[in-house]
Amino acid sequence: MKETNKKPAERLAAIFFDPILLYAALMVMAIMYHYHSSMTFVYGLVTLAAGAVLFRLFDFMQKHNLIGGVIYVAVFAGAMWLSGQCAEIGHLNYPLSWLVWFLTPQDAMDFNLWYTFSVYIFFVMFMMSVVYYFTRVRYRLFMNFLIVMVPFELYGKEYEKMPTLFIILIAVGYILLMVRYRTLSENGGVKVIEHTETWKTVAAYAVVFAVAAAVVPKPEVEADRTYLEQLIDADRYTDRLIAMLNVFRDTTSNDNFRNNNSEVPVYFVSAQEPLRLKTASYSEYSMTTDSWTARDSDSRYISRYTSYPVEMFPVGSVLEAVSEAAYRSDDFAEEYDISDIAEFMIDYPEQREMTIRGVSSEAQFAPAPQFAVSLDDSTSDEEIALINSGLIYCTDGYFKSTDTFTFTYSADEFFSDRENRTAAEALCREDYGDILEDALEVLNEEYDSSPKKDRDHLGTLCRALDRDIKYRTDYSGVLLNYYGSERIRALAEEITQDCGTDYEKAKAIESWFYSSGFSYDPAYVKGSNANAETFLFESRRGVCYEYATAMVLMARSVGIPARFCEGYNMSREYKNERLGTNMVVMVADAHAYPELYIRGAGWMSFEPTVTDYIPQQTTGTATKLLTRAGAVMFAMAVLLLLGILLYPIISHKVFLMLMRHREPGRTVRSAMHRLCRLYGIERGNTSREAAQAVAAFSGADILPLAVLFDKAEYGGAALTSEERDAAVQIYEAAFTAYRQNRRKKRRATNSGALTQK
Repeated sequence: MKETNKKPAERLAAIFFDPILLYAALMVMAIMYHYHSSMTFVYGLVTLAAGAVLFRLFDFMQKHNLIGGVIYVAVFAGAMWLSGQCAEIGHLNYPLSWLVWFLTPQDAMDFNLWYTFSVYIFFVMFMMSVVYYFTRVRYRLFMNFLIVMVPFELYGKEYEKMPTLFIILIAVGYILLMVRYRTLSENGGVKVIEHTETWKTVAAYAVVFAVAAAVVPKPEVEADRTYLEQLIDADRYTDRLIAMLNVFRDTTSNDNFRNNNSEVPVYFVSAQEPLRLKTASYSEYSMTTDSWTARDSDSRYISRYTSYPVEMFPVGSVLEAVSEAAYRSDDFAEEYDISDIAEFMIDYPEQREMTIRGVSSEAQFAPAPQFAVSLDDSTSDEEIALINSGLIYCTDGYFKSTDTFTFTYSADEFFSDRENRTAAEALCREDYGDILEDALEVLNEEYDSSPKKDRDHLGTLCRALDRDIKYRTDYSGVLLNYYGSERIRALAEEITQDCGTDYEKAKAIESWFYSSGFSYDPAYVKGSNANAETFLFESRRGVCYEYATAMVLMARSVGIPARFCEGYNMSREYKNERLGTNMVVMVADAHAYPELYIRGAGWMSFEPTVTDYIPQQTTGTATKLLTRAGAVMFAMAVLLLLGILLYPIISHKVFLMLMRHREPGRTVRSAMHRLCRLYGIERGNTSREAAQAVAAFSGADILPLAVLFDKAEYGGAALTSEERDAAVQIYEAAFTAYRQNRRKKRRATNSGALTQK
């Protein structure tokens, strides 16, 4: 019955329940789940509608090749233009280009709706076209397999698992479609059967496969993918990517830390111990949007440098400066009653060295280790500046991926020394700012009258004091702003009520998170109006962003200047002999933490984040192992396919090259045997019967070759070089005729299939 005689409902059912259309829509849904999981079903419905229209166009093309092709080109060009327009809109006020965004792990970036639309339009056009073509027009099992791999490749480029339902549906759909649309032709070795004869068996297989895939436990296999990352060495792409992702941003939120599992290398490090690296700081928080914004003080220069080392004012440098001023001026010591620290010698923690190599090719900031003392050296030839927040900034360009940075840092042990702690506590007082200003005045006077050998040390102490004095406005203003949250202030005061110093208060707040029922939950999705108060008093669930934000606001509410910092936890051991490093930092190691200004000591970082998460040491997941194995198998399959496709031509060329220089009789025998194998002539046939079979199949005349073969094989005659050359020419003509005949039959078969449809 013709389609025009069907009822409207039947026609719609035939259109929208087309197995090929449903399969293509399923592929698009699996892809879009990766980019916009909450809208997957909507994308599926829209894809069915768009695919139905495209399939009508494809059907029309098969009947009207010329006009249909023109229409298709116009539709394809329009879809690509629309996709490009979406990409251009998405690039407005977004730091990444479409291509970089597409190749980037999605959990490393903020969501971009217009880029997502661009990807969707592209994949609808692509999937509908290729799935239709390789099933209804030209059946190709291998090409369909490559199409199936597209969504798996998108998930495989990062640490993300495709939902099991999609895996099952795609696998089963692939098998069913390949059976349904296979092409069989009748010949002596193949019996054509009706599709209905296969469905029971195929359906049984599909059910068993689906059940087994859903029920059988999946093995958890751990593997190290870091080496694989280096084999493909993404220094060109990943370097640019990480630079664009980690360049100083004006705002940040918890989206940067939730479900961030990407195993893309960021830095390679040579260090003696796990450390925390800092890449950015933020001073202003919004209770409304639950996000941090960088202020001027977060990017203000302390000083610019064209040579090394760059002094970075370690913890305790201000205390040493005040102690030195008290030692040199009795009047100053007596005025502030700090004579006890005049003879005090600070016991600085052990200083160690580390080297960082960035993967970023266009990074403006070099990551700084916690408790950095100095930047000792760098391979960069750019002018740099020391930012107030302790970051190293490239003033006129970007640090390159090949640049290395060697730092000296101190262990986090300053307050472990009782005398250090006692001396610092002596400066924890309301007139702390006045003490610093007067101490600087004393040291400046001493600098002018001191011998040259003492001036370097006095100059360092003066600069340490000068930095803190310059930023006292920030320390007493924005860095103490807790945005009027009385609940946060009351909580912080309750926690610190028995504490007398800044450091004691900071440690009390830090410890409180570990004993108050908080949980680390990267999968937890906050409400639209949630903020630091929600985290502290209601959910008590979140990631490092929530913990760091809460501690910063709590510290500020009890009078301790604090700022929100971003960076990485460096704890993964990975030896790279090529780079001379022993640790690696991944995107997944991104971390947020608070820094507090402790009077008498300086800026110190703390760790309030409650988590039982242990960073994996050079390990991976089963998904990654399968990705590696899949890549190797895919490469082997491609090589095998190329070998199969090219073998006849290559072997033919090699055969001709060898035969022209062999003994004539051997050449004739080899040519005859090779043609028999090519034409499928079985053993037992005479040479003349073989010649008849060749003529019947391709029209080639190899009878003269058969005569020469009999003469050499059975007559024992010695053949001449002229007869050898004649045999080679006959072989070439028969080989060419065979290939031409095969092409004609293939075209005839395809034309017949289209006519039947």
